[in-house]
Amino acid sequence: MAKKIGTLIKVITSKRKINDTTSYDSLLLIYRDENGEKQTQFIDRAEVPFYIIKDKECESAISPPMFIEREKVDKSTTYTDLLYREIAVKTDSLHFYDRILTNYGPTNYSMKNLFKHNYLYDTDMDFADRYIAKFNTEFQTDENYKLHKCYFDIEVDLMPNGWRKDSKGNIGYMGFPDEEIAPVPVNIITLYDEKAKDLHSFIIRNTKNTGINDLENNLDQFEAYLTKKLMEEDLLIINDMNFHFFDHELECIEAFFKKVHDIDPDFMLA
Repeated sequence: MAKKIGTLIKVITSKRKINDTTSYDSLLLIYRDENGEKQTQFIDRAEVPFYIIKDKECESAISPPMFIEREKVDKSTTYTDLLYREIAVKTDSLHFYDRILTNYGPTNYSMKNLFKHNYLYDTDMDFADRYIAKFNTEFQTDENYKLHKCYFDIEVDLMPNGWRKDSKGNIGYMGFPDEEIAPVPVNIITLYDEKAKDLHSFIIRNTKNTGINDLENNLDQFEAYLTKKLMEEDLLIINDMNFHFFDHELECIEAFFKKVHDIDPDFMLA
């Protein structure tokens, strides 16, 4: 049976909390289907297989080989967050597990020493890589598909001298703003679509910013200048330049997000 077309774009791992002290691994796979539409697979709680040698008295249990036949091992599967304890139980290593857990916590790197037990095979592969391999057994990548990338940049108005007072006692802000404070407004967001080779600039009018007024009144001149500069310095061709002006910051940001969703890129690179 032929595989379905599925071109993997991105794998995102995350921790989901059960309580303040316990969490587990989740996974989101984002891919393009045979129609080029973006689809997802969500793994709420990631599982991981591992193998334990059947005959604990054989030579392989004493001196583990680099490769062992499938029929000589038993397969176990557990959740990634339970893997260390499950291995400790099956290899009679609870004393080691409990000591590390008590002294250093459940995620301490020393836990990985459990993987070195002579009875074990295939324990230390990253769980995200396992799901990528599983995805590739179920889906066939579209070899003709090229990842759709966009690039963007956000500029904000700046006030001088940080939050420090200047010689006149005025307090200002300077530098990259803390998003929790957001002390200064966005003034322009520029988005470049690599696939279409289109440029979109979302600009907020500001009577105190004469440069923006000059830009809006001389767009043709600026577009010609920018086209020439990009070609000479970066060998970059722009098929279409779009300048969108707004009176309010929120309108500008909303328009930017709408354009991103309309373009539907695979990656947004800031």
